[in-house]
Amino acid sequence: MRVEIGRAAGVFAHLAGKQPPDTHIWVLVGDAPTFVGLEGPFFDQNTISRIDLVSPVRQEAVQGSN
Repeated sequence: MRVEIGRAAGVFAHLAGKQPPDTHIWVLVGDAPTFVGLEGPFFDQNTISRIDLVSPVRQEAVQGSN
């Protein structure tokens, strides 16, 4: 996903280094689309954050059952 700032504001945003970076979103398509992950900025500081899926079962519980 890319944020496009149009017209003169877009030119000034690019020159000032305020154009936000791209956001990457992963979704599995099908009967029920499923969110898989996201990587991109959440706030105006342009810090890149990552959201990934995790298992609903703790790893210790899985290893302890063997």
